Amino acid sequence: MVPHHKRGTDNMRQQRSTSSRSRNKGVAVLGVLAIVGVTGMLAYQLVSLQSVSIAHVKLTKNYDQLLVYASGLEELFSARLLLDWFEAEDRPYDNYEEDWASRNIEFEISDIEGSEFNIRVFDLQSQFNANGLNDPDSLIAGSAFNNLCSKIRLPYDTSAKIQDWIDDDESIQPSGGEDFEYSRYNPPFRTPNQLVADLSEFDYFLSLNGEESQFLREHVVLLPTSQLIVNINTVSEPVLEALLASIDVQENVRSII
Repeated sequence: MVPHHKRGTDNMRQQRSTSSRSRNKGVAVLGVLAIVGVTGMLAYQLVSLQSVSIAHVKLTKNYDQLLVYASGLEELFSARLLLDWFEAEDRPYDNYEEDWASRNIEFEISDIEGSEFNIRVFDLQSQFNANGLNDPDSLIAGSAFNNLCSKIRLPYDTSAKIQDWIDDDESIQPSGGEDFEYSRYNPPFRTPNQLVADLSEFDYFLSLNGEESQFLREHVVLLPTSQLIVNINTVSEPVLEALLASIDVQENVRSII
């Protein structure tokens, strides 16, 4: 016959053993869940990286393809201009009825979703050459530019500031600006008083909104010469009106066409 105290001891041992096994099972389950969680996170990261890599490759391919399209179109219109040059004896005057001329040609690229080309080829001498303001002998450049800025509804001080930026003197026009004015800017800068290469220079001192900037770019160009010459066959209406309003004698008309 087993004593009562020994039987109680065996029961306690069995309870402790069962409790220990339960704890071990709980730890094992948590360990498995942790491993599954980490594995899931790693799998998600790998899938995400793969998706990014695929998107990057696709964008690179599309970019390269668009460059090829752009290069081909540039070659096409360069060939048209070269042909026009060779046929100059037969057609001495450029106009927008010739093969090289195009106005806002648009077409979609079928194999690249959401892509399209917008092409516009135009005569630079159809716009006002703002570098003509650097010519001290020009009799009409300043007044014509004033007229143009007024016609395309730019801020009243636009013409004066651009003239002071380009002309070769340090005298300040009313509402204009020279070195003294811009030395107070942060950071300070000086006027070049020479031919300008790009219209973006005007952003330093002009505060034009999007529509005004578009008007300026549609009618003003910067050619690498201080001569103010326009092509009467292609000149835009606002530029022609601005020039004619500044011309008094026939000799001045001949000097700009």
